[in-house]
Amino acid sequence: MVPRLLAAGLPTGAVRLEAEVTEVTGSGVRTRTGDHIEASAVVIATDGTTAAALVPGLVPPGWHPVTTFYYRLPASPLGPPVMVIDGQDELLVNAAVLSDVASGYAPARRVARGNFTPGLPQIGA
Repeated sequence: MVPRLLAAGLPTGAVRLEAEVTEVTGSGVRTRTGDHIEASAVVIATDGTTAAALVPGLVPPGWHPVTTFYYRLPASPLGPPVMVIDGQDELLVNAAVLSDVASGYAPARRVARGNFTPGLPQIGA
């Protein structure tokens, strides 16, 4: 949903689908078929490890597990599309009302909220 919203504001032909990129160059990208697509800017919408393999000199990040809990609510507790960030303790990384950002994340007249917490869930604990 969010990628479609971002792409909607771009000129026709600016987004190419099914074109696997193998390298980001100083003037664009190179695809698996060897084509070079020129671009003044490139958005690398992938995980950090894959991005590091595409961009020379980019160091891959360390990874830390995060568990997401989703909730269905009758109404948004926030209203505007915001992300709440908790910098005070280790119980919550952030929370957002996803359907405030994009209504397609929840059925009609419902709200979808996500809480993102550090670590992996303790299944059966």
